Amino acid sequence: MKSRIVLTIGLALAAATAGPANAAQGPVVGSQETDAKVGACFAPQEDCASRIVAAIDGAKTSVHTMELFLLQKDIIDALIAAHKRGVDVQVIADYKTDEEEEAKACAANTHPFIGAERLLAAQVPIMLDNSVKTAHNKISVIDGNLVIGGSFNYTEEADKLNAENATFITSPTVAKWYEEDFAYRKTLAQPYAPRACGSE
Repeated sequence: MKSRIVLTIGLALAAATAGPANAAQGPVVGSQETDAKVGACFAPQEDCASRIVAAIDGAKTSVHTMELFLLQKDIIDALIAAHKRGVDVQVIADYKTDEEEEAKACAANTHPFIGAERLLAAQVPIMLDNSVKTAHNKISVIDGNLVIGGSFNYTEEADKLNAENATFITSPTVAKWYEEDFAYRKTLAQPYAPRACGSE
């Protein structure tokens, strides 16, 4: 029964990440069995942000993040701290995040897209993906071994107000799939550049 569950998880993950066969459209994952260990966190009844922070705090070599929103202070602090201790931290965000959050932040007289600004100030490489309508990924790959995914955006709303889930998949095989996708999306992204309020 255990092997059947593991196989089912492996096939489901493969199907979720598989795409068109055209290599120009990015890596394609075939069906294969993995030894994945899977955990989950459910917000708001659980503190998913703290679990994500703990995983980032435990990173030894790399944290590669693709996120629609980057506004949760503790997670941003953890990314910066990991960078400062020599971990390879790289971030890809959706290009519209900057524009949408900029308008809200400027109206409230607060600095736009504060998460990206803080990462940039700490010299954490951050890029914006403008090659698709929405870069909707919510993924962190840690040490080429742990994949954090699910619906959970890195925001206070996701952690405290929304019904969200965060998945924790421990598997070098699954991590490799996501690392390949991260590398591909990075080729399509542009370095983040801050903008003053009202600038085009």
